[in-house]
Amino acid sequence: MRVSRWATALAGALAAACLLAAPTWADGACTDAGYTEGGASTGAHTHGISAHVRPLSRPNVQNGVVTAWVGIGPTNTPPDKLLGFLHVGVIALPGQSPRLFWEYRQPGTATTIRHLRKYIRIGTRHRVAVREVAGRPGRWRVWIDRRIVSPAMNVRRVGGWRPRVMIESLPDRTTSCNNFRYRFSRVSVVRRLGTHQPWRRLVRAYTFRSPGVGVTHPAHSALVTLKAPSQPPNAPKSFRGDWETGDFSQWRQIQYKTGGVLSDQVALESDVVRQGRYAVRFTVRPGDRYSTTGGERSEVWWMSRESSGQDYWYGWSTLFPTDWTAPAAYGLFLQWHSLNSVPPPIAFDARGDTAVVNVNTGDLTDGRIGTNRAQYPLLSTLSKGLWNDFIVHVHWAADSTGSLTVWHRVQGQQTYTVALDVQNIPTLQTLDGFVSPNYVKLGLYRGNDAVNVNTLYQDDFRMTPTLTGLGASFVDSSGAAIQAEEPAP
Repeated sequence: MRVSRWATALAGALAAACLLAAPTWADGACTDAGYTEGGASTGAHTHGISAHVRPLSRPNVQNGVVTAWVGIGPTNTPPDKLLGFLHVGVIALPGQSPRLFWEYRQPGTATTIRHLRKYIRIGTRHRVAVREVAGRPGRWRVWIDRRIVSPAMNVRRVGGWRPRVMIESLPDRTTSCNNFRYRFSRVSVVRRLGTHQPWRRLVRAYTFRSPGVGVTHPAHSALVTLKAPSQPPNAPKSFRGDWETGDFSQWRQIQYKTGGVLSDQVALESDVVRQGRYAVRFTVRPGDRYSTTGGERSEVWWMSRESSGQDYWYGWSTLFPTDWTAPAAYGLFLQWHSLNSVPPPIAFDARGDTAVVNVNTGDLTDGRIGTNRAQYPLLSTLSKGLWNDFIVHVHWAADSTGSLTVWHRVQGQQTYTVALDVQNIPTLQTLDGFVSPNYVKLGLYRGNDAVNVNTLYQDDFRMTPTLTGLGASFVDSSGAAIQAEEPAP
């Protein structure tokens, strides 16, 4: 997992001292604090992870659940729990003291969760661990205070599961202020599979945390603290991914063929640009699959974290070359994806010479398809060889108060026209009562194709809470470029 912006790499002796995590709003007010996390991980392959976990104060859980655990699972942050996991630690629910628990899920199955003690005392330390069974590769057990508390469970590692020490606050509403303070110490791992293989202290790891969560890691007798930004966790934010830095550092991660050459799929362009010095060329060839995911892709993504009740404006430019052909099955060139392994809430999909917007929002009643599933026409032509400029306004909502409006113009045109206007729909996904925030992906994602190569160009992606915040590349200071064409409220 690539770590950047709100995940900072640290090297040091985790086990020599401890890792402390708490929200920075614990002693004050907070607003709209959705899913939050803090913890540490290692990229190394292990056969077990253990730690002493201790609640330092009584968690104040307004709604949802707060957990502090060690375990294994997907490497993305936040973890995609539909891919499965195995965790053991401390759980806290509204109005209750914390208790020990473990939980387990394999892809495509329901979650198994066990609460093991009625309550534990604040300040009490417990040793928790998950470990692969010697002589039975792929079978894992849960340990608490050096006792086995679970059967041997089949763990099929999907996409390179890795060990983690982690605190999560998962509210069941978008507005909450769950307070917590936990300490992990003596973090250890098992490097080799076998009955007599010892636990060894974890001596190199990286920490990560959501905005609003502080993680303190004493290493080599020095305190290293990850400080939260001055804004609340889900306060309006702005982002610009225009590659004018001359690299990909603005984005969280690049997804391209596992084991492939980056420049074959994702490359900076200085000749084909919409603005500034650089754009990016995205190319997908047969077999360009990232990790164990389906389809073929070359994309960048950023954790935008839109949540219910927020309004955002987005702008970017896409060029489909003159030799563009219809991608296999679908050709997503921009998508807002939830934390669920299902079709995304909103995706822009290019065909041979047209484009549509796919929407999959609301309650995921069968685990994959939302109660609001639709496809809307967007463009009657891709204007191949010319830049397409898009402005998008979304009111993000879990219920039917959401909206999606898209404006479009072609290179050479001065004003935008309304390409799509959909009102009174959910624009987020809800699964088991949890409203998932989003991350935004830009590039090209298509179905599997054994023959064709697809290439397109992207430039100047922006996200801002106001229209004028998109800047002169899209609108003038008054927003007049689109106001005349804006639909009536």
